[in-house]
Amino acid sequence: MSKQNIVICACASRSFISKVQVAELVATLQQAGDNVTIEADLCETAETDLARMRELVTGNIIMGCYTRALRALADRADCSATKYINIRGRKTEQVLKELNIENSADNNEEWQTRRDAALAEINAFAVKVATD
Repeated sequence: MSKQNIVICACASRSFISKVQVAELVATLQQAGDNVTIEADLCETAETDLARMRELVTGNIIMGCYTRALRALADRADCSATKYINIRGRKTEQVLKELNIENSADNNEEWQTRRDAALAEINAFAVKVATD
């Protein structure tokens, strides 16, 4: 079990990142033993709540849009992550490979339950305009 702290931006107000992919990543990472936090929109968080942004980013792995964007958001909050991972436009297997995690093809019932819970959380986020 890897026990990394990972924050994933759901990009809730835009469609830059697949919500289903985020949910699948959450399920796989949780099954690998990682602690995963889904943030509705890191762009908005960096704009409206720098303390929360620092809490999310500092010492954690951050997944979301392009790495340059993630770094810029962290810089705005004067903090840094241990790693920034681009999930925009990439296959889940590529993302997981960066963390040395295999994506098991036999997604069991526990994985499906985790995925469904993550997707429900993502779908519950408010969709806002002009936050990026």
